[in-house]
Formats: sequence, structure tokens, C-alpha cells
Amino acid sequence: MNQPLTKRSIPSWTAPAVGMIVGALAGLRAGLGRQVPITYFIVGGMIIGALAGAFIFLLDTGPVPASPANLPPHLADRFVQRPSGVVGRFLAVAGCGLCWAPFLGLILNLAGLFVNWKAQDWAKSASWVGVTIGAGVTLVMVVLLVLEN
Repeated sequence: MNQPLTKRSIPSWTAPAVGMIVGALAGLRAGLGRQVPITYFIVGGMIIGALAGAFIFLLDTGPVPASPANLPPHLADRFVQRPSGVVGRFLAVAGCGLCWAPFLGLILNLAGLFVNWKAQDWAKSASWVGVTIGAGVTLVMVVLLVLEN
């Protein structure tokens, strides 16, 4: 009852745990023979690995649910959930992370909102939040630049 390797799937929630393990091993290797206590390297590697795993967890797509059976075609389209793509999720996460940067955050969030416009998942909501914060920060920066002159 062996399945081919292509049929097996690893749950996406394990990405932060795998990242912590790999980060701890990388920290252990980097910390050997240094003057700084090795615990700092291991804990730092675990934190960086967990953040990288959480980022991968956010970018991973889940299964797309099927539309309800026995619906007319014009109604079935309303029940189909449209997940965002990898680029849309990346732009949403990067835009929310950089929404505090006056112009860059607004540009990233507007691009994310454009890519996620028809998506029906968390990426569109995150893009809207990022656009709102990015627009406010950019507006404050423009006002401060105008008042400085």
C-alpha cells in the first residue's frame, strides 16, 4: 500500500515547526567554536526558521471547496470560492509588513489589491487593510514634506 511520493502531502501547518527545527540545526552549526554562547545561535535560528515557516504557511494554498450540487450554472458561480494565488498572497503579506513605509507600502498594497481583486479569502482583506494604513502613512508624509518647505 505504498503511495508514490507525488501523491503524499504534508500539512501546511507543519511549516513553522519544520522551520524551527531547521533553524535550530543551522544555529547549532553556526555557533560551534564561537565566543558567544551557543544558546543564542540556536534560539535565533529557531526564531528565524519559525518566521520563515509561518511565511510559507501563509503562502500555501488550501483545498478549494467544491460548489454545491444541483444548482443552476448562474447560481453555482456565486458559491465557488476563488482563492488568491501565490503572488497575491505574497503581495498581501509584504504590503502589510511594509505598510509603514510611506510610498513603497502604498504601492505594494495597491498592487496586492489589484491582484487579489476577485479573490475571496484573507489576502483581499489584508490588502485592504494595508492600503488603508499605507494611504494614511503616505498622506502624513506628503503633508509633512509640504509643510517643511
